Parts: sequence; structure tokens; C-alpha cells
Amino acid sequence: MYIDVMIIGLNNSSNITTILSYPWVSSLSNVSVAIGTIFLAILTYRSTIELKKQYKNSIMREKAMLINTKTIPLLKKKIEELCSYLGNDEFIKFEGGISNPVLKITPNCFIDIVRSENAFTVVNEEIYLIYTADDYFKNHMGSAVSSINMYHKNALELEKLVKSVFNSETPDSFIRHSKEIGLSEFGTDFTNTLRPIEDFLSIVYIVARTGSKNAYTNGSVNIINLIKRRYDELHSAALADPESKRISTEIQVKLRDINANISDAYDEIKKLEELWQNKFII
Repeated sequence: MYIDVMIIGLNNSSNITTILSYPWVSSLSNVSVAIGTIFLAILTYRSTIELKKQYKNSIMREKAMLINTKTIPLLKKKIEELCSYLGNDEFIKFEGGISNPVLKITPNCFIDIVRSENAFTVVNEEIYLIYTADDYFKNHMGSAVSSINMYHKNALELEKLVKSVFNSETPDSFIRHSKEIGLSEFGTDFTNTLRPIEDFLSIVYIVARTGSKNAYTNGSVNIINLIKRRYDELHSAALADPESKRISTEIQVKLRDINANISDAYDEIKKLEELWQNKFII
């Protein structure tokens, strides 16, 4: 009955005008306008948030691509180079003759790579991340940088140990054993074959004491071949001296630590690359 009355009333134009003039109808109209305004504001806010998110993602993607194409390849290449030195026992080289042996594992090699990249900063020879907007980069490169900083510390200590070998006097016990090895290898004329004998003794002592048995590869063929054939005996002769043995042991410990540092850094960098690729960031 109520519905019928409303329909009959609405069919009359004068009745419609009367109904629209009721206060409760006017209130409903204001509420509708308010709801519409709120809804529009929500849409605008959400659109703004989405645009900001897209802009942030765009910046992150651009930064990631720059780091991935510029810095990461250099870091990986340097780690692979260091691993090669360690794996091939050639972390020392004789540069410009036997008087200038050089450690190929340089403490600042990673600092030199990241110094010009504004995602990092270097303070007191320690690397820090300053770009942390990307969580993947922050977590995995952060871990890699921690390992690289440990590498720097261990490489400095290795450098100090190796230089102590370079600057030390060759022990008499090693000279005696080395001459015996030379005699058995080349006969009584070994002093002429390995001439100058002082160079021979200096080279084999550094090689045997540090464990870098492939350090001397460009020089006297006789010395190169002797080291290859009789390295184990030369190494044992070097360790016969207590101080030489102590330094040699410490060098090997540092080499293992360095290998662990760069391996950990490499693994974290690879994880970062994989995450970036899987998330279509690069």
C-alpha cells in the first residue's frame, strides 16, 4: 500500500517538487556529494602513491643497471684475478729483476674500484654503502663489502709478512741445503750454471718461504726448472729455520683468510645479480 502511494505521488510533477523540497532529501544530496569528494580524494591519493612508487622503482632500476654494468664487473674480475693468483701459487712476482719482488695481492684494489662510484664511500680505507634505497643491494652488497673490508685488513697483514721475507737475510741452513740441491741437480759446475749464485739463493728462498712457487717465471731457465722439480725440498729447507717456519705459517693462514673473504664477497655479488634479474630490475 505504501509503495503504491509513492508511485502515484511520483507520477505527479508537483508532488516530485514537493518531495525534493523536504530537508531529508537535501541532506542525502549533500552526503552523496561528500562521499563522491572523499572517493575522488582517495583515488587521487592512491594514484599519487602509485606514481611515486613507479618513480622510485624507475630510479632504483636506473641505479641498479648502472652499478651492474659499471662496478660489479670490475669487482668480479678483480676477485677472479685474485683467486687465480692464489690457486696457481703466483701471488708474488719478480718485477724488474730479483731485487724487486712484489706482492700481487694488493690491499687497496677494491677501494680503487668503488672510490668513484657514488653508491659507496671510503673512510679511513674502509668501504661503506651510502646507497640503501634498494634492499637487495643493501643486504647483499652490504655483506660483500663487509667481506671486502676483511680482505683489506688481511691483505695488509699479508703484505707486512711478505715484506719481512723480502728484507730478511737468507739463513745459513737454507744456503747449505740449497747448494746441496743445486749440486745434485747440476753437478759440481752448479755455481756457474746458477750464476750469480746469490741471485739463485735469494729467489729460491723467497719462493720457498712464502709458498708462491710459481712466482719466478721470467728469468733463468735453470732456476725456473730447479724450482719446479725440487720445490718440496727447497720448501722443507726454508722451514728448517724456526723463524722462517713461523712467518711461513702465518703467511699461509692469511692466504686462507683472504681466499675465504673474496669467495664470500663473490657469492654475495652473484646473489645480488640473480635477484635483480629475477625481479626484472636489470
